[in-house]
Amino acid sequence: MPRRAERKVQPRRGIADVLRRHGFRHRSLDRAAPLQPLQRLQRLLALGVVGTGLAYLLFFRVQKVAGALSSSTITYATPVVSTLLGILVLGEPLTWNQPVGALLVLAGVALVQGFLRPLPERQPAGQS
Repeated sequence: MPRRAERKVQPRRGIADVLRRHGFRHRSLDRAAPLQPLQRLQRLLALGVVGTGLAYLLFFRVQKVAGALSSSTITYATPVVSTLLGILVLGEPLTWNQPVGALLVLAGVALVQGFLRPLPERQPAGQS
């Protein structure tokens, strides 16, 4: 197989292997033929319209209902959710820094949203 064709097929084979490992079976996974240009364009448009477009519509709906502060803090959940999905779906290993980072992110969101109160400032000794 020429090197250029191998670069196109290799990522799809990896994705197909992950899907098969988790019990997903479909005949399209068994063939690794490169996509035609029209198929690529269709899939790119579907990802753009459905994935990104729908996400933006939902984001602006949340912004209208809950306000800018609440809607902006939702973006901090992305690394937490993607890490959880990586562990649960892909079987990635959990290391000590991932839960610590998730707790820091969630504590920051809770602080900004008003669920936690910041510690009161203390006056230095000798001042009143």
